[in-house]
Amino acid sequence: MSQNINNELQNASKNTKEKTIKGLFWEYLEKLGGEAVALVVSVVLARLLGPDAYGVIPLITVFTSLLGVIVQSGFGSSLVQKKDADHTDFSTVFFFQISLAVLLYAGMFFAAPFIADFYNNADMAPMIRVLSLTLIIGSVNNVQHAYVSKTMQFKKFFFASFSGTVLSGVVGVVLAFVITSHTNNPVLGAWALVAQKLTDHIVDTVFLWFTVKWRPRFEFSFKKLKALYSFGWKILLSTFIDTIYKDIRTLIIGKMYTTADLAYYNKGNSYPGLIMSNLNKSIQHVLFPALAGHQDNIERVKSMTRRAMKTSSYLVFPAMVGFAAISESFIYILLGKEWLPIVPFMWIACFNYAMWPIHTTNLQAVQAMGKGGAFLATEVVKKISNLIFLGAGIAVAVVMNFENTTDSVIIIALSSIIAEIVCVFVNAWPNRKIINYNLGEQLRDILPATILSILMGAAVFGVGFIPFDMFIPNAFASAVVEIIIQCIVGVVTYILLSKIFRVESFGYILATAKEFIGKKKRRKISAKAE
Repeated sequence: MSQNINNELQNASKNTKEKTIKGLFWEYLEKLGGEAVALVVSVVLARLLGPDAYGVIPLITVFTSLLGVIVQSGFGSSLVQKKDADHTDFSTVFFFQISLAVLLYAGMFFAAPFIADFYNNADMAPMIRVLSLTLIIGSVNNVQHAYVSKTMQFKKFFFASFSGTVLSGVVGVVLAFVITSHTNNPVLGAWALVAQKLTDHIVDTVFLWFTVKWRPRFEFSFKKLKALYSFGWKILLSTFIDTIYKDIRTLIIGKMYTTADLAYYNKGNSYPGLIMSNLNKSIQHVLFPALAGHQDNIERVKSMTRRAMKTSSYLVFPAMVGFAAISESFIYILLGKEWLPIVPFMWIACFNYAMWPIHTTNLQAVQAMGKGGAFLATEVVKKISNLIFLGAGIAVAVVMNFENTTDSVIIIALSSIIAEIVCVFVNAWPNRKIINYNLGEQLRDILPATILSILMGAAVFGVGFIPFDMFIPNAFASAVVEIIIQCIVGVVTYILLSKIFRVESFGYILATAKEFIGKKKRRKISAKAE
């Protein structure tokens, strides 16, 4: 069996093109399928449990996420990156990570009461102790994932992840139904979410254990561990800082305000993020290698970057503006009336996520041109400036001292808008010299999409003022009709305006689509002729 495993590692580089295409297919299928099921489960759980139960879990997962980064220590990436990684490398990392995970779990076990006291919620302590078991499970899972990635067996990712998502969803929903049937205590409801997350980790790990051939051997090499760590510590540091930065608002809101406020904030960010995360990753995966392939031709890189800027903004701006416009009906239909305080947070998130294609396009150009120093400098400046604006937002919220605590959280969230605007300037600055693409040109390139999206958004918002409840007495049915009409109005308005003003990106997308369809037809005709 050991020889078979070594053969898998040695043969992983063969048929790379075929494996890459299949890998991309299964990875994309995993994301779409997993997120679709996760969305359905989250909607059901949100309706059953309510905001108070949902707000407890992010406070716990902040700590487990940070410690999870330490457990992994960048070793997973190191194993994948190392060309001649063998069984000893994988076994060394396996035992090191389990040992570290057990130590960190012990620390979390004893620290749980103090964390609970910090958030004035004694009921959190047992949840922290149970959910922290994911550190130990994750230490096993991380090596499994590295092995699957190394040998490009991405199909196993799909089945493991999808099985975990489905089964954990069933566990969470059943437990939530049982709990809410017998009590209205939001603390007990949070246990359903703990059970769901723990089950997801267990199923994923167990599935891979029985489907992946790799098994640890009693081998350990400090020399190999040191070599792997020399690469992994950079990833560890980068990921750790990024994780702290992403979770700092959660920590602050969870400490200063209610768990329901934290649930509104997190949920308000999650739905626009669901759309943008996949789209942004697609832009990154396609744009970076395309630009890198022409890095010796600055004019060509600039032309491709401008095209990416125009096209991505043309698609993303109306999606985010439209989503903001339908957010109230969307939340009412999906989660119910008690979750409507999410809406302002969704508006803020939609604005922030609309900026992502601008950030991504600029940063991909910087990286493709090999300007690592400029990339690092922009990241440092952005993190510092964002923390300054966050501090200002907290100060304003404290001074204003709203009676409704959700209003204070909205002020803190609003500070992120200013931070995102500053990031646009910071990310654009290096390309002024690197590819001669300054901020003025960039703003002109996104101006058509900006104007059209604002006009479309006004039309969609306008539909929301029509009193549908006068014609349709049922509130739910009225909201469904409203959101359908809003979507139709938004799409039709945007396309009509694009035609009327002859927007260049609209013509480019149409021409590209026609060309793609034409090629497919010609291939079919050619295949039939053969």
